[in-house]
Amino acid sequence: MPILIPLDQAADCSLQSIGAKAWRLGVAGREGLAVPDLMVIPHECMEAHRSDLQVYLSEELHKHFDLDHTVFAVRSSSNAEDLSYASAAGIFESVLGVRGMEEIISAVEECNRALHSETARKYMQRLENDCLQMNIIIQELITPRRAGVLITGRPGSDQFIAEGAWGLAVDIVSGMTNPDFLTASLQEGRNYTVRKGGQMTVCLPTVDGKGIYYREKSRIELDSEIFDEAFIIQLAAVADRVRTIFGGDQEVEWAEDNNGKLWLIQSRPFANKNSLRAPG
Repeated sequence: MPILIPLDQAADCSLQSIGAKAWRLGVAGREGLAVPDLMVIPHECMEAHRSDLQVYLSEELHKHFDLDHTVFAVRSSSNAEDLSYASAAGIFESVLGVRGMEEIISAVEECNRALHSETARKYMQRLENDCLQMNIIIQELITPRRAGVLITGRPGSDQFIAEGAWGLAVDIVSGMTNPDFLTASLQEGRNYTVRKGGQMTVCLPTVDGKGIYYREKSRIELDSEIFDEAFIIQLAAVADRVRTIFGGDQEVEWAEDNNGKLWLIQSRPFANKNSLRAPG
């Protein structure tokens, strides 16, 4: 009988069985990077428990998490996303700020519905793949001080670029905010340049697990740098390590919590101009 897969076992699974997103997080965690704790619901597990999924997930997730006090991100990890030749950016779903079993089930159903969208159907036609399978990640959601996205090997092979903002990176990923922009060397973040953005509001998860909310920037945020020198050095070390682990340039979502710990949220091969993204 298929079972849920914890973070420390995800690297032992195949990409096909749990999806590249979940597998990469498992590998990154095994290699010593800070990855928020998670459980993977394989597609086979959801099929086997279709009639009693809520009861089954409640029993299994309660063994691993404090469901009443933990806020989660529920993310897709299909067999057709975060691949070297197909990123599926903008096609599948992530639901942020989820707490409690009812909200988790609702988020899982939302991720599954994306399987049947017209956008997903067209995407799979382009891949010439008629066997789309959806695995789901239930992951502890970091409440970040700052967060963003970085890409290694750009603009030069020994450099990386990054976008960052206060709070969650959701508006960076969606293109709804104007983040700060960093270019730096992968070697200790040397020779960096920073271009200030125009972030107006800060996105954060609600404490009651009812999604996300926005607030105005605080005085500390107004007076502080997103990419200060000490943080650039820390970010460069993670960027260089991720590229080494996966043997090629990566697109990485990162978040720093309020204790100064830098977390890897997602990593995938950098989608070059030939990679398949959402149909335009």
